[in-house]
Amino acid sequence: MIKNIISLILYIIFGIVFKKFELGISFAKQKVLKKKIKTKKMKKLFVTVFALAAITTATQAQEKAPAQPPVKKEVSKEEKEAMKTKTEADLVEAFKQAGLTEDEQKKFREITAEANAKNKATKADAKLSEEEKQTAIKETNDAKNAKLKDALGAKYKPLMQIRKAQKEAAASTMQAPAAPVKE
Repeated sequence: MIKNIISLILYIIFGIVFKKFELGISFAKQKVLKKKIKTKKMKKLFVTVFALAAITTATQAQEKAPAQPPVKKEVSKEEKEAMKTKTEADLVEAFKQAGLTEDEQKKFREITAEANAKNKATKADAKLSEEEKQTAIKETNDAKNAKLKDALGAKYKPLMQIRKAQKEAAASTMQAPAAPVKE
């Protein structure tokens, strides 16, 4: 019995003094276990890095995929006619609210018709790239707006604010697809 107590005391002392010995595991076995743990950690790290690289590559591949061209909705003749009628009614209402005279209304219609014709021709030009078309359309619209400012003077800004409010109202109702308002 004394022999068991002495061996237990020695076992505890060795465990405390040499913290390498845990529950009878030898120093060599502890080194092997530490190597296995390091190996497992390295494997986890490698798998994680590989997974991140694969996800990143897949994400970039998806971003570079060409975008599908938007599907154009076919609009019936009746719908087109209804949209034109609504646009014309909105335009007449905007003219009244802004206080445009018959002469100013006529100038507005001439300038916008000329710009719309140029934009339509630009869109139909197959020689131009999409970027060139957008640039040409922007230049045409900028020139149109400058002409409208000259022709309408102080009434230009209120008219454009009224037209913007009409567009927003048409977009918010969304009962039928609103035709783009030609300014």
